[in-house]
Amino acid sequence: MKLLLYHPPSNLPDYKFIASLGYRLHAITDERQPVAHGEEYEVIVANSLFLHHDLSLFPNLRFIQLRSAGIDRVPLERIRERGIALANARGVYSVPIAEWVVAKILEIYKQSRFFYQAQRLAHWEKKRDVREICGKTAGIVGFGSIGQEIARRLRAFSARILAFDIVHPHSDLADEYYPVGQLRERARDCDILVFAVPLTDETCRLGNAGLFAAMRDGAVLVNVSRGAVIDEVALLASLVRGKFLGVALDVFEQEPLPPYSPLWGRPEVLVSPHNAFLSDNVDARLAALIYHNLCRYAGGQDLLNTISPQSPPC
Repeated sequence: MKLLLYHPPSNLPDYKFIASLGYRLHAITDERQPVAHGEEYEVIVANSLFLHHDLSLFPNLRFIQLRSAGIDRVPLERIRERGIALANARGVYSVPIAEWVVAKILEIYKQSRFFYQAQRLAHWEKKRDVREICGKTAGIVGFGSIGQEIARRLRAFSARILAFDIVHPHSDLADEYYPVGQLRERARDCDILVFAVPLTDETCRLGNAGLFAAMRDGAVLVNVSRGAVIDEVALLASLVRGKFLGVALDVFEQEPLPPYSPLWGRPEVLVSPHNAFLSDNVDARLAALIYHNLCRYAGGQDLLNTISPQSPPC
């Protein structure tokens, strides 16, 4: 069977094992490049391929393995209609994202920007209005693999965890669980609010003017999901009013974030270029997942991380 595989040009892993499983491999380093003879491919390993190529170009496709945890870049309904198996990279990136979230909360609470600036100026000055995570309440919107890894780390700081999800997580990592529909009602309880939810019709602009108004003043807001989960216009308006102690954003409605975006210049905002998912271990995790799922598909076994209407993608 023939397999189309995308991998970034900066990271060329050893996929020799693919041939040993009976696959004929065609690798690409740019998902925008034309794909000839799409009818030959039974399996595709990709990230954003279907943003640039219509699913109809691959009439014999039977299995898609995503390199991402998110599933907002594939035509999900059409894939389900055709009965194509779909699996994501749930769990591959959860640890570095969780570590990034904690790092940014600590940067905000410990006023790191103040001390970095003081160091540049060789200026010795104490800052007494620093905060602890200990005893704070953190709301985590989206309590899948990423959300639970975030919770695990924040609990180590003795934070209280409120989990918001469409599926009850049945996890002892959350002190309380609420449906996403109750987020605005419970937002005032949260000193910290983290978005780790997949982008869907229901979660688009979930972070909006109404939610920000319901949150307590001086809260910390973090987004590691997708940019469109937060209404950036409403966020900027809230920042101008001094709503938040700090905001950490790794994802944006438009990426790369345009240089004219006012988010760059806001002193309360920490900007990261969709980089939170990267680490020295993710390549090995991803390669292992791809290997195991290609083995399972070739052997007719159940796949790991399959996406169904009921399964959370993160």
